[in-house]
Parts: sequence; structure tokens; C-alpha cells
Amino acid sequence: MNKSLGKKRIKFEVRWEKLGEQVKYYRLGRDLLQKDLAEMVGTTVNTISRLEIGAIGCSLEMLLSLCEALQVSPDALLSGNYNMLYSPYYEHFCEMKGVIQEHLTASLQEFFENLPEKKKEREAEEQPPRS
Repeated sequence: MNKSLGKKRIKFEVRWEKLGEQVKYYRLGRDLLQKDLAEMVGTTVNTISRLEIGAIGCSLEMLLSLCEALQVSPDALLSGNYNMLYSPYYEHFCEMKGVIQEHLTASLQEFFENLPEKKKEREAEEQPPRS
């Protein structure tokens, strides 16, 4: 137990193979070559290649550079869990959600307000013409 914090330490073991799989997955998802990603994070193609097969690990600095280049959170690369809260687009997603909710609410309100009129129109269309 760490007496200075009064909390139990949690051991986190990095699975380099998983990190490599995730780097490759997100790199391909963004249509990037290893060369492109290497240039974006300031390393060599060989390093990216070895990282993707789990032959090497990386520093925290490299991990954060990879996250920025691939536009994902660290947990997406380390464990495969994408948490939107860590996305640089989180605020944008929240704004979009709000706008979509407003449009949906307005559309539903309009639909239900016009429902009686639509029902009358449909009934009038379904009635046979009078002779």
C-alpha cells in the first residue's frame, strides 16, 4: 500500500501485441501507410512495423503522438476500448447530439400536430366518389 496516497497501487501491464494490433487497425482505417504514420509521429517505418507486430513497445510520448496522429484515445490503442470522452471531437459530438435532438423533437412535434389533418385527408381519399 502506498502510504503517501493511502490507496492501493494498481498494476497495469501493457500488452505490446495488442497495442500493435490497434495501431495497425486504426492506421489502416485512416488509409495511412506505415511511412505516413512514421512521418506524422517523427519516427521510422521500421519502428512502426516492429511496433505493429508487437516486437517492441513505445514510450508514453510515442503513445500520445500515435493517439494524436490516429485521432484515438490512449485506451483505444492500449486495450481496444474506445472511450469517446477522450476524443478531441467529444465537444463536437455533444453539440451534434443536441442539434439532432432539437431537430428530432421539432419534427415529431410537427408530425403529431398535423396528424389529425393527415388522417382526414387520407379518409377523404379513401372514400369512393359520390355519383
